Amino acid sequence: MQVCLELSDALITEMPPTAQGKWRLESVLNMKLREFIPPGKELQLETKIKQRTVDTITLTVDARTGDENRRRRPAARAGR
Repeated sequence: MQVCLELSDALITEMPPTAQGKWRLESVLNMKLREFIPPGKELQLETKIKQRTVDTITLTVDARTGDENRRRRPAARAGR
C-alpha cells in the first residue's frame, strides 16, 4: 500500500497546484489486499488520472504481481 501512495503522490506533485496551494491526499477507497506480498516481490504499478475538477483529482492505482491476472484498483482522491 505504501508504494501505491508514493506513486500517487509522485503523479499529483507533477500537477499544477491549486490557487490555495499544493495537493494533499484526502482519502483512499476500495483498497483490497487479496494475498500476502513478501518483501522483495516485484510488482507492476500503474496510476492514471480518472477525473479532475478545479478542486480535486481522482486517481486509479493498479498494483499486481507479474504472475497474477487479478488486479487491485484502489482509488486515491486529492483535494485542496
